[in-house]
Amino acid sequence: MIDTTNAHPDYLNAVGQAILKADTRWVVVGAAIFVVIFYLAFRYKKKRGMSRDDAQSLGLALLQLYSAPVLFCLLVLTQPPAVDLVGNFQRQGAGLLAFIFLVAGVFVQIEKIWTDGSKPPNEQSHSSSADAKSVK
Repeated sequence: MIDTTNAHPDYLNAVGQAILKADTRWVVVGAAIFVVIFYLAFRYKKKRGMSRDDAQSLGLALLQLYSAPVLFCLLVLTQPPAVDLVGNFQRQGAGLLAFIFLVAGVFVQIEKIWTDGSKPPNEQSHSSSADAKSVK
């Protein structure tokens, strides 16, 4: 049985709660600054503007960068999990992203297993003819 009357402070729990208590407005301001910096770097380094795909990928990456620490603090650092410190937006966003990536990962893995042994005949004939030429 674990002694819960111990007087030592739980630093991990305190860190997790401090992160979860962060004002969401500062997170949005940080994300906006990150987008502007990324846009400027894209404009001057790549010599072109951001495409729609680039912007969507960046938005998804920012959501992941926000949701990962929220889930980590909520489920790992705080004991018991500090669900009361997380708002609906944070909880639902993190849960939705986790669900999407877990489900997408499962489908990608199933597709990889399903199609791994059955390459189209054209690819097999090209690879075998290339192998035969290299042997000669």
